[in-house]
Amino acid sequence: VPIYDGLPADGNYVKARNSAAEVYNFIVSDLTAAAAVLPQTYPASDLGRVTKGGALGLLAKVYLYMKDYQKAYETSNQVISLGYSLDPDFNHLFRPAGEFGSESVFEVNCGCDPSLGSSAGSQYAEVQGVRNQFGWGFFTPTTELENAFEPGDIRKELTILREGETTLEGDLIHKGDPQAGNMWNQKVYVPKALNNSSCGYGSIQNIRILRFADILLINAEAANELGNTAVAITNINKIRTRAQLPNTTASTQGTLRTAIWQERRVELAMEMDRFPDLVRTGQAATYLGPKGFKTGKNELFPIPLDAMNQSNGLFVQNPGY
Repeated sequence: VPIYDGLPADGNYVKARNSAAEVYNFIVSDLTAAAAVLPQTYPASDLGRVTKGGALGLLAKVYLYMKDYQKAYETSNQVISLGYSLDPDFNHLFRPAGEFGSESVFEVNCGCDPSLGSSAGSQYAEVQGVRNQFGWGFFTPTTELENAFEPGDIRKELTILREGETTLEGDLIHKGDPQAGNMWNQKVYVPKALNNSSCGYGSIQNIRILRFADILLINAEAANELGNTAVAITNINKIRTRAQLPNTTASTQGTLRTAIWQERRVELAMEMDRFPDLVRTGQAATYLGPKGFKTGKNELFPIPLDAMNQSNGLFVQNPGY
């Protein structure tokens, strides 16, 4: 993408794309500068503003994507030192009562304001809600995800909302469209009793961008790539203990790498990390090839035609499109 670090003096917003390395370096610079000046906490009236931990957490994730494992490890250690902790209750973590809890590193604050009319709240939960009961039924779990959980993993039934089940909060799940599937994203489910009828379903549900569990897994992956398997094992086991699973049996760098990737799949399921993780770890063709994924093309999306036309020839379309 083109980098804009301010308003162009000549008013011309058409410029050539920067390289991926230049964009990453710009992001690193921005997040580093932000982390240096942001506070770690805010009063209740300002919850939702980005904190030092939020900036450092995003920076650690960027370093992981860059494969700069030393900096990913050091930066995630900085986040760990700030006092975050795992919410012991995986269900509570994703309900409105769990917002801005001990595990929240960065989340978008959402609410209901009827004065805004059709824009009276976030639709993040609504578009993923149970079809014609709570929402539109988009972005649903797959059978492959369902089968990825180990036996006894409590996260499975707290991630996947099923047709016919009664939630812990007492809602009977029943789709209003017989043609819809039978599984939905439980992480965005908002109990019926908490919904504000003045706004759309789930408008009060905050959007979790970065959790401490992710930070622990970033730290584990970076540590493992640096040869520090002991730290990686400790962090994986913290995640697995909450899921009521036994400690990992992985002990070598190779088996731990696979274990960490698997833990990311089930811990962060339905949180928009799966595709980027598959691409950055080189697993996309293995998992998505049967669905039509083409290496060298589908790692990137096409540049929209309007943008291509408006660039006056400055943009070069991504390979394969």
